[in-house]
Formats: sequence, C-alpha cells, structure tokens
Amino acid sequence: PLIHGGSQEKRRRGGTLNVPAIVGLAAAMTKAEHQREARMAHYQGCRAQLLETLDQHLNGYYAINGDGDSDVSRVPHILNLCFHSPEGQTLDGEMLLLNLDIENVCVSNGSACTSGALEPSHVLLGMGIPTDQAMSSIRISIGHSNTLDEMTHAAKTISNVVKRMLSLST
Repeated sequence: PLIHGGSQEKRRRGGTLNVPAIVGLAAAMTKAEHQREARMAHYQGCRAQLLETLDQHLNGYYAINGDGDSDVSRVPHILNLCFHSPEGQTLDGEMLLLNLDIENVCVSNGSACTSGALEPSHVLLGMGIPTDQAMSSIRISIGHSNTLDEMTHAAKTISNVVKRMLSLST
C-alpha cells in the first residue's frame, strides 16, 4: 500500500480523495496552459530588453552561458551570464552578487536549491564552462510580473556595478 489505514483504492491507498483540490488543480493547469504562449513571449521580450541594454552599456564585458545563439535549448525566463574584463579576466562572482544586492537587483549564482554555496554551479561545470567563468556568473530569473522598464533598470545597474568592479581591479 502507498498510504496505510484504509481500504480505499483496492487497499492500495488509505483515505478519501480530496475532490475539491483535484478540481482546483485541473482548473489551475487549464488556466496556465492558456497563458503559456503569452507568458513565453513576455519572458522573451524581457530577456531581449535586458540583453539589448547590457549590449549598449557592457558590450564585450559579458557572455551568455550555454548556447547563446539558440533559444531552442533554453527556458525563456532564466538567463545565466558571465562577466569579465575586455581582456578576459573574470570578476569575483560573490562580490558581484553582494554589490547587486546592495543595489536591490535580485539575482543569484545558481538555483534556489544551491543558494549559499560557495562552489561553482555544477550545472555550468557540466556544460563545460571553465571554473573561473562559472564563479563569475549570475543567474537572472524573469517573472510574469516583471516589466521592460525593470529589465532596463536591472541591466543599467548591473552595468554600473560591473564597471565599478573593473575600475577597482585595475
């Protein structure tokens, strides 16, 4: 038996099914499916706005981790970027995160399940990203309530922080 205690479901599962929750889940899934295309377009637009603004202010100072030329192999609401000097020297990722946090830009260096880890992302390493690049990378998650103005503001703030860090390291 999966759940002990009753004779329901041919004695495989005790307890009564929560029909209101099951119906609610079905309704939520239907609503999510109807919003999927619009949300994907929104995420792609936000990501494009962020990258366009970064290109205006930090062209040559960052790289997209993963297959940057293809939207096929990535989810539209997550962007992972590595920051470096024009000569290729990577930035201190932890310091980058701290500076962005002070500026109220919420980013991370990995998934929520690895937050607080000081090691490079095992996912980036598994993709063949060098350790120093992985350590200077940030993960940007875009939500359905984010706006294009927020993407512009975040990109300008990231640009300012990266430039400030680079000026201190020279």
